[in-house]
Amino acid sequence: MQASNAFWNAIRSHFIENGFESILDDPCLFRRVALNGSVVLVCTCIDDVTYAVLSQETADSFLYELRERFFIDEGESKPIEWLLGMAVSQHLVAGTVHMHMELAITKLAWEY
Repeated sequence: MQASNAFWNAIRSHFIENGFESILDDPCLFRRVALNGSVVLVCTCIDDVTYAVLSQETADSFLYELRERFFIDEGESKPIEWLLGMAVSQHLVAGTVHMHMELAITKLAWEY
Protein backbone atom coordinates (compact mmCIF):
# COMPACT_ATOMS: atom_id res chain seq x y z
CA MET A 1 0.00 0.00 0.00
CA GLN A 2 1.33 3.45 -0.87
CA ALA A 3 2.08 5.86 1.95
CA SER A 4 -0.31 8.52 0.66
CA ASN A 5 -3.17 5.99 0.50
CA ALA A 6 -2.37 4.74 3.99
CA PHE A 7 -2.38 8.31 5.31
CA TRP A 8 -5.66 9.08 3.56
CA ASN A 9 -7.32 6.03 5.11
CA ALA A 10 -5.99 6.94 8.56
CA ILE A 11 -6.98 10.63 8.43
CA ARG A 12 -10.41 9.89 6.94
CA SER A 13 -11.13 7.32 9.65
CA HIS A 14 -9.96 9.78 12.31
CA PHE A 15 -12.26 12.51 11.01
CA ILE A 16 -15.29 10.21 10.76
CA GLU A 17 -14.67 8.87 14.29
CA ASN A 18 -14.58 12.48 15.53
CA GLY A 19 -17.89 13.51 14.00
CA PHE A 20 -16.81 14.94 10.65
CA GLU A 21 -18.74 14.33 7.44
CA SER A 22 -17.59 14.66 3.83
CA ILE A 23 -19.21 17.62 2.09
CA LEU A 24 -19.89 18.84 -1.44
CA ASP A 25 -19.64 15.36 -2.90
CA ASP A 26 -15.89 15.62 -2.44
CA PRO A 27 -14.34 13.03 -0.13
CA CYS A 28 -11.43 15.41 0.63
CA LEU A 29 -13.63 18.09 2.23
CA PHE A 30 -14.93 17.58 5.75
CA ARG A 31 -17.23 19.55 8.05
CA ARG A 32 -18.20 19.26 11.68
CA VAL A 33 -20.60 21.37 13.70
CA ALA A 34 -20.08 20.98 17.45
CA LEU A 35 -22.84 21.11 20.05
CA ASN A 36 -21.79 24.68 20.91
CA GLY A 37 -22.27 25.69 17.24
CA SER A 38 -18.59 25.97 16.35
CA VAL A 39 -17.78 24.79 12.84
CA VAL A 40 -14.59 23.20 11.54
CA LEU A 41 -14.03 22.92 7.79
CA VAL A 42 -11.15 20.70 6.67
CA CYS A 43 -9.61 20.19 3.25
CA THR A 44 -7.13 17.37 2.68
CA CYS A 45 -4.72 17.04 -0.22
CA ILE A 46 -2.44 14.00 -0.17
CA ASP A 47 -0.73 14.47 3.22
CA ASP A 48 -1.67 18.11 3.81
CA VAL A 49 -4.55 19.26 5.98
CA THR A 50 -5.90 22.81 5.78
CA TYR A 51 -8.64 23.90 8.13
CA ALA A 52 -10.89 26.90 8.73
CA VAL A 53 -12.43 27.90 12.05
CA LEU A 54 -13.90 31.06 13.54
CA SER A 55 -12.05 31.07 16.86
CA GLN A 56 -8.67 30.20 18.27
CA GLU A 57 -10.40 28.00 20.85
CA THR A 58 -11.92 25.87 18.07
CA ALA A 59 -8.56 25.71 16.29
CA ASP A 60 -6.80 24.59 19.47
CA SER A 61 -9.43 21.91 20.08
CA PHE A 62 -9.19 20.64 16.49
CA LEU A 63 -5.39 20.51 16.62
CA TYR A 64 -5.50 18.73 19.97
CA GLU A 65 -7.70 16.03 18.41
CA LEU A 66 -5.34 15.66 15.45
CA ARG A 67 -2.29 15.46 17.72
CA GLU A 68 -3.89 12.61 19.64
CA ARG A 69 -3.48 10.49 16.50
CA PHE A 70 -0.87 12.24 14.29
CA PHE A 71 2.44 14.02 14.81
CA ILE A 72 2.11 17.71 13.92
CA ASP A 73 4.93 20.22 14.32
CA GLU A 74 4.02 23.38 16.22
CA GLY A 75 4.78 25.50 13.16
CA GLU A 76 2.35 23.47 11.09
CA SER A 77 -0.66 25.09 12.74
CA LYS A 78 0.13 28.67 11.77
CA PRO A 79 -1.77 30.60 9.07
CA ILE A 80 -0.80 29.38 5.63
CA GLU A 81 1.12 31.44 3.10
CA TRP A 82 1.09 28.93 0.22
CA LEU A 83 -1.47 26.30 -0.78
CA LEU A 84 -1.21 24.13 -3.90
CA GLY A 85 1.00 26.68 -5.65
CA MET A 86 -1.20 29.63 -4.71
CA ALA A 87 -0.09 32.50 -2.51
CA VAL A 88 -2.52 33.05 0.37
CA SER A 89 -3.00 36.37 2.15
CA GLN A 90 -5.27 36.32 5.18
CA HIS A 91 -6.74 39.27 7.03
CA LEU A 92 -8.24 37.46 9.98
CA VAL A 93 -9.76 40.53 11.63
CA ALA A 94 -11.62 41.52 8.45
CA GLY A 95 -12.46 37.88 7.74
CA THR A 96 -10.99 37.87 4.24
CA VAL A 97 -8.70 35.53 2.37
CA HIS A 98 -7.03 36.43 -0.93
CA MET A 99 -5.45 33.76 -3.11
CA HIS A 100 -3.47 34.27 -6.29
CA MET A 101 -1.15 32.38 -8.59
CA GLU A 102 0.98 35.28 -9.83
CA LEU A 103 4.23 33.33 -9.46
CA ALA A 104 2.95 30.32 -11.39
CA ILE A 105 1.40 32.50 -14.11
CA THR A 106 4.58 34.55 -14.50
CA LYS A 107 6.68 31.40 -14.73
CA LEU A 108 4.33 29.95 -17.32
CA ALA A 109 4.37 33.19 -19.34
CA TRP A 110 8.19 33.23 -19.41
CA GLU A 111 8.23 29.66 -20.79
CA TYR A 112 6.34 30.74 -23.91
